[in-house]
Amino acid sequence: MPTFSSSRPGYKYVRPLLSYVFRRRMLALILAVLFLHVIYRLLDIDFEALNPRSIRYLAVQEERSHEAWLQEIQRRKDLIKSVCLKYNMYTRKLGLDDYKHLFAEDNHQVLFCRVPTICNTNWKRVLLIMSGKLNESFVWSQPDNQIHYVLWAKYVTQLNTLPEAEIEKLLKSYLKFFFLRNPFERLLSSYRTKVENFDPEHPVIAAEVGNYVLVNYRKMAPIFPERKQIKLVDGVYHIEPSAVMAFQKSNITFEEFLRYVADHKDNPDRHWDLPHSLCHPCGIEYDVVGYYDTIEEDARNILKMAKADPGLVYPPRTKLEMPTSELMPEYYGKVSEDTLSRIRTMYEVDADMANAKI
Repeated sequence: MPTFSSSRPGYKYVRPLLSYVFRRRMLALILAVLFLHVIYRLLDIDFEALNPRSIRYLAVQEERSHEAWLQEIQRRKDLIKSVCLKYNMYTRKLGLDDYKHLFAEDNHQVLFCRVPTICNTNWKRVLLIMSGKLNESFVWSQPDNQIHYVLWAKYVTQLNTLPEAEIEKLLKSYLKFFFLRNPFERLLSSYRTKVENFDPEHPVIAAEVGNYVLVNYRKMAPIFPERKQIKLVDGVYHIEPSAVMAFQKSNITFEEFLRYVADHKDNPDRHWDLPHSLCHPCGIEYDVVGYYDTIEEDARNILKMAKADPGLVYPPRTKLEMPTSELMPEYYGKVSEDTLSRIRTMYEVDADMANAKI
């Protein structure tokens, strides 16, 4: 601020003027602060929630993400309802046998419907850990056949083994979920892991498909072992050494596999059975309908809804191999239109439920 000598002419007029200006500025500043405070209180602005570095900010973003996810889940549930109406699938009352693919994890009150080749094995591992009966590191260290044939049956309750009154009670109170996947993608995954490449954990599938193809399509003698030659002992399949070479020389094509699936549409193997026939979403109102394509997000939110240990994380999908979805043009491009038409008809309902194009 400029200085003025009291002896200079006009000083007595300048000083009051400067004092007046200063007071006006201070008053304006105070009023501005008060105004901003009032606006802040009226709008209830959470400034910490706007700071990307704050824990509050992360919590708010997670909450918004969860709300958006819930809206997407509702869209999927509404879609299933419309499909059930479209195909008139609300008419049949479910019986005890219809619940054989549903399993109860009582510690967190969760009901899981298994659909093989749709995140099935990892969900079994996660639910076994949630049961609190097994150590987490132990569960992750076990081979798949031990999970499927030993631990799962021992520590998780199959719903159809319970009285009907108890089943109804669990259906009303437990968190219920199942997963859907593009049926064509699921079929290709089943072929690649069970038939094209020998899987010692599922030799019966390759043997039955192989022998059927050889006898009925190629008019050749069967070379694969019969079911009685493949024994399951303590969760491990044992194959006679003389029969192993047949698996290693298998060259069953994808077209032949799909023809086999279509020929057995009334009695499909569970690895490509129809999800709506396994889980009955037209008769059971699931809380969550998961998609294979969004498995990590869906799993994260399901575990949150189940109040699972925050440290428990559903394992991310491996990125070492090319995704099955990217291989579909290569495999399906070699399949005849007649076979494709039969498969489309067979999986039409599930494709509609999964909002998948086939």
